[in-house]
Amino acid sequence: MRNYSIEVEPKALTEDGMEFFPLDIEPHAFGTRAHIHEAIEIIFVESGSFRMFAGDREYFVREGDMMLFRSNTIHSIIACESEHNRYYVLKVKPSLIFDLASKDSALGYVMRFVLSGENSKTHWSSDELCKSDIYLSFERMTKTLESTGVCLDLALKLSAAEVILAVLRDIIYREQQTGESLYANDSAAEQIYKAIKEVNRRYSEPITAQSCAENVNMSYSYFSRSFKRITQKSFKEYLNEVRINNAERLLMTTDLSVTEIALECGYNNISYFIMVYKTLKGKTPFSHRNRKY
Repeated sequence: MRNYSIEVEPKALTEDGMEFFPLDIEPHAFGTRAHIHEAIEIIFVESGSFRMFAGDREYFVREGDMMLFRSNTIHSIIACESEHNRYYVLKVKPSLIFDLASKDSALGYVMRFVLSGENSKTHWSSDELCKSDIYLSFERMTKTLESTGVCLDLALKLSAAEVILAVLRDIIYREQQTGESLYANDSAAEQIYKAIKEVNRRYSEPITAQSCAENVNMSYSYFSRSFKRITQKSFKEYLNEVRINNAERLLMTTDLSVTEIALECGYNNISYFIMVYKTLKGKTPFSHRNRKY
């Protein structure tokens, strides 16, 4: 069973917009229990191997590999049987990208770390990293972390930006090669990004496409078309995904009843909640519990 939690971001991440640190994990132990946060999280495996979960997908990640957990994606890490398991964690808040990039480009960069589709790149093998600038950028960052020079905080932030830049360039290059881009360079993108943030913050409330459209100063019809065009999902589909992911977290970490969790996640109709949960997760919410409700 995977236990879900909302991660309380450390003070350093809140103030500086990023953090970077190594973790040593015992065999078969949790590197981190499944959690969700706004930050973009990148994992570099230095030694050992891990099972990593991003949403409902599982990845086997080996020495030299990298994982990207996009903003507000549920994820967890479990060490495999290797005696020495170590990885580095880089977390960057989307606001850091907005601070560094130009106003015209920043949103397009951030959206690639927010939106995810069926073919979105999540796992990079060591062979793939060696052929890109990502590995060299990460290597420079680890050396910066180990240094004792002056202005270390600034050096780490600049190194983090370099890693994000290398990952972003690789993602865009893959889009150009395949001709498939989840992010659409759209005039409505800024309003839709605000709506996405609002949904992730207010999913437990009776939020609707109409209320979101009004909050971002768009007509309902234009908002609905733009939301679908940019996210590749309807507003209702996206809202249900956010609600059900958080319902799964509550099922794993609390003793609340299924009815209480449904209400907590914005569903007043329990039968509808169960139907949506089964559609998205392939099982009923009751499968997480050993007692009747």
